[in-house]
Amino acid sequence: MADDQSTHFVIPPNIQTLYKKGKECKTACNFVEELSCYTQALEEIQMLSNPHIVIKRLRCDIYLDICLIHTLRYEWTEANKWKEKGQHLADKLQDEVRIAKCLDMQCEIKRMQLNFNGALEDCNKSLEMKTKYLKEGDVCFADNYHQLGRICIDQQNYKKALEMLDKSLEIRLLVLGPNHSDVARIYYSIAVVYSYQLKNDDALSMFDKSLKIQLSVLNGNHPDIANTYNSIGLIYCYQGKYDEAHSAYDKSLKIRLSVLGDNHPDVAQLYNNIGFTYHQQGEYNKALEMFDKSLNIALPIYGEGHPEVRLTRNNIRRATMFSLPTSAVKSIFHGVVKLFKRDQTSNDSKPANSDNAISDPSCDISYQVKDSQEMKYYNAYIKVLNLCDGHNNLIRGIFIGPRGVGKSSIRKVFSQQNLIGNASPTQVVENTGILVNTEDYRLNYLENRDWTKILDDKVKAAIKQLAETSMDNQDKFNQQIGQFATTDNLSETNPPGGNTPFVLVRSNLQEVEIPSKETEIESESKLSLRKYYLSSNFDQMADERHNNQFVKLWDFGGHPIYHVTHYPFISANSIYILVFDITQELNNKVKIRKGELSTGNMTYLQAMQEWLKSIIGCYRSQSTITVKINDKDKSYQLPIIIMVASHGDCITDNKKQTSRFNKFVSGLMSSMPAYARNIYSSGIIFNCNPDHTSESTKVQRQQCCHRLLSIIKTFIRQLPFMSNPIPIRWYIMAALLKKSIHNEATSSDNNEIRNSQVRNIMTMKQMETLAQEYGLFESREKMIAMLKYLHDLGEVIYCDNVRSEAIIITNVDWLLNIFRSIIPIQVNNFTQEDIPMKQEYDIACLTGRLSRRYIDEAILKFDLDENNTRTILELMEAYDILCTIRSELDENGTGSQYFVPYLLQQDVAPFDLSTYHVSDWLYIGYKQEDIPYLPDGIYYCLLSSCLREWNNTDVEVYYQCAKYYLVNDNYYLIVKKEKSHIGLQYCYQKSDPPAIYNSVIDKVKNSIFVERTHNIVKNKLIAIMKMRMMKFQEEHCRFYVKCSKCSEQIPIVKEYKKEDENLIRCQHCKNVLSSQSLNDWIIYKEELWNGLLIDYSYFHLISLEKKIYREEKERECFDLIAAKLDGDCLLRFGVLLKLTDIKVKEIISSQNGRRYDKVYNVLKSWKDKAGMSPKISAVVEALRKMEINALAEEVEQKLTE
Repeated sequence: MADDQSTHFVIPPNIQTLYKKGKECKTACNFVEELSCYTQALEEIQMLSNPHIVIKRLRCDIYLDICLIHTLRYEWTEANKWKEKGQHLADKLQDEVRIAKCLDMQCEIKRMQLNFNGALEDCNKSLEMKTKYLKEGDVCFADNYHQLGRICIDQQNYKKALEMLDKSLEIRLLVLGPNHSDVARIYYSIAVVYSYQLKNDDALSMFDKSLKIQLSVLNGNHPDIANTYNSIGLIYCYQGKYDEAHSAYDKSLKIRLSVLGDNHPDVAQLYNNIGFTYHQQGEYNKALEMFDKSLNIALPIYGEGHPEVRLTRNNIRRATMFSLPTSAVKSIFHGVVKLFKRDQTSNDSKPANSDNAISDPSCDISYQVKDSQEMKYYNAYIKVLNLCDGHNNLIRGIFIGPRGVGKSSIRKVFSQQNLIGNASPTQVVENTGILVNTEDYRLNYLENRDWTKILDDKVKAAIKQLAETSMDNQDKFNQQIGQFATTDNLSETNPPGGNTPFVLVRSNLQEVEIPSKETEIESESKLSLRKYYLSSNFDQMADERHNNQFVKLWDFGGHPIYHVTHYPFISANSIYILVFDITQELNNKVKIRKGELSTGNMTYLQAMQEWLKSIIGCYRSQSTITVKINDKDKSYQLPIIIMVASHGDCITDNKKQTSRFNKFVSGLMSSMPAYARNIYSSGIIFNCNPDHTSESTKVQRQQCCHRLLSIIKTFIRQLPFMSNPIPIRWYIMAALLKKSIHNEATSSDNNEIRNSQVRNIMTMKQMETLAQEYGLFESREKMIAMLKYLHDLGEVIYCDNVRSEAIIITNVDWLLNIFRSIIPIQVNNFTQEDIPMKQEYDIACLTGRLSRRYIDEAILKFDLDENNTRTILELMEAYDILCTIRSELDENGTGSQYFVPYLLQQDVAPFDLSTYHVSDWLYIGYKQEDIPYLPDGIYYCLLSSCLREWNNTDVEVYYQCAKYYLVNDNYYLIVKKEKSHIGLQYCYQKSDPPAIYNSVIDKVKNSIFVERTHNIVKNKLIAIMKMRMMKFQEEHCRFYVKCSKCSEQIPIVKEYKKEDENLIRCQHCKNVLSSQSLNDWIIYKEELWNGLLIDYSYFHLISLEKKIYREEKERECFDLIAAKLDGDCLLRFGVLLKLTDIKVKEIISSQNGRRYDKVYNVLKSWKDKAGMSPKISAVVEALRKMEINALAEEVEQKLTE
């Protein structure tokens, strides 16, 4: 670091002049003259006998500047030599500033050599070092954040890249101002990310923003300007605007030739891009000329095996093939086939992806090319696989509602199926296998094979469209796509441009290759995939158009026990049809079918609230859409819930029907005004009586169906989910999963592709391996995006909170059958042979406990191995469908009982508390206007979370109430649901003599005061709401007491003092009452406690106050981190907290527990190891080292609240 003497030293003028001139040449990108100046300066320094420390630092800076020159020239040996010189001198000087600069230079060298992990490590080291000696907001931090962003782009982690680039931009704008070349570089990098995210308009806007700054502050020949022109040219090329592309390329080439010379890699890259554009125009000879120029430059620099050289050679081969007559193509191909067959015969043991699978580099064709027409389809397939996206035209339509209202009957009428009297109720969820075309009401009754055919047709349609789209029409083609993608008002009319093309070409800002991802025959899997899709008769295929939109019909079971089991299958990106019985009033009790379990005692209002809260709560965004129905524009919030009615046959008067419909809907909306904008009141009333078969009834049903279809179509055209482009490879992956799982049903088709690696349950790593085998893998980020999309469609279940690695269920129907076997709703489902199982199930309905023996018997028919059984149980536990009673273990360490409170029948007797002293009730909840109803699913999750907290077998339940024994404190905690609140009560046994009784009271009161049990439950409720009800996670949870006069809940909005004598004023009836809850639950400021009558002489109150505050804040922070920390980060997080990797791996690999529990256990282990005074700041520091800054800031904010 600088010392006092250095401020008075003057650098000799000759050295100063040379160094200054070198810097000026660097700015002008005159690298030859720059190198000359630096060399002369070093010679002058060498002549100094005893150079001052300032001179030594200057020498180090010159070393690094020379290193940068060689780096930009791709001269790695020279670059590393000068970097080592700089690093040696910086270490000798113990100069942290320059040591960090050396790390920055080393990072850039590794990045340009494609060693991204090494670059990332060096950049993080540099950043960590700078934090020790630089002030927050220093512009040097922006350099590191920018570099981290560039590395993330290289690693295809675009979300992280934008996060880093935004940080860099914020600092540079603040320090440098908006019109600076470094700010322009950030805009350029952000534009690159947008292009990879398929946001081409945003990318072009950012490039223009960058270019405008560059032209104003840089000289006209600066390489940054050339880079921007090159990138703009690429986007224009993919948009089919070839004249604009060539114009941008020409400007870039002029600069690069003048600054970099004729033999620079960037010039080679530009020639390659120009050649690609000519190839797209069909001017193959001009393309070959450009590719040859590129190869002549790149080959001496990189060598034969380098990716850049291979890419250019591949482009030359393909351009050559396109330029040849058909007869020549056939001749070359037959030679390839013979060569390939000979290699396959003689090298059966050779890996499929061997580099010498085909020795002749000119023979790189993997599929039979009969003529130029087929070559066109081959190249279209490659482009579809790697560069193309399709408009999403698939969505789920889910029928929901209370049990017995006729959901399944309406769904059958809507899908034109026969009605059956006394049909069995839907269990859990039913994937109906029916697809509705919203354009012509065409229905597809899907089996597995039919669904894969739809997916395949989307892929083949994209291939056909690209192959048959002429170059002359490409500009119009992309304009239509741009028009459609940005349309705001679609309503029920056709989109602009008529039938919009189904496929669009993705823009990539890399050096481009004529469409072929792989340059050799790498595996039989890829060959079979290509052969399968290119063996189609494209001439007989109908065109795939975007305005063909399909709705997959699902039916959710309405029984209350399924409110917990629905959660894995709910999607925010679906459209919901909420069904109610027109004959019922909102406050009527829900009817129970004969033979069904009598769990639940809900009214129709409560049942409707349960559905609305569960569906709307899972949608994080507050976004809205505007639709035009009946020539009126109206704004709605997402998700959309369409209300329809059943039992229209029971009320024949049309006016009375309409009146009852409107009364039911308005009553529901008035009870939940916050959700009114999510609900569309359709006024549709179905007659689903199977005995009514008259022509007039059939016509009425048909009219209802068409009205419902029209409403669905109008809404889904406006949904953001439907406007997102979907990579075509996602459809291929989805089809591959289905073909592999259901290969028995498709074995008759020789062209079917299937893979033995696909299982009903897969890990993320297995899924990535499968995608790589078929050439479908891009990055983990995109793989997760694909799985979430398929989850939204109901094709897979993607769960990332079971283990440290995500779990994917690829066969959803198989999982549903398992759930149905474990949790039946009709007692007559059990046969005579199942009497022991029925007895076990009856016990569960009386105790809320399900035995492992019952579960093993229920899933026996699925022939699951031990690993799959464990995964299914972990999955059910992750979604709180089961909760292991952990202290009851069999000899194998597996939970012998599971907590299932939702199975409890409503007629189970309440607790007998006659021999106990009981506290007054304290309530936890939210404002009535924010959350008027707390779903059963949330309540049952809370009970499971409490069981994990206190972990004992003494939990007892009756309907919507549970009692836990806190063994260390000698009292019971009762947790009860009351509409939108959770009630808490504690009790302890009355005893004699008085001395013992007083001792028990003292211990209980101390526990309530010290442990703050009510705060524990409150924090758990908040954490569950954040995980399951994302839309409401910002709502404020608080304590309440019940008014003795009006029975309304009174929020406790302040700390009450002793002198208030427990008085509280009701906001509703204005009554002032004395609340025993305030005393029982000690809702006081702690410093006033020394005036209370109870004797706490053994406890020092000041230390107690600090302990209470610290432990409460720790719980809140632990809950927050456990709810949000990614499981993949857990090992590093634990190690940074000074835990051994063995301990952390033991927690991660534990068979029981969700991701939340595992994170919480790591934090508890850290606390235990830290001793008496653990500092939460250490946890924050660990999060910051992992660059999880947003979570770290939330924890810090929680500490200061």
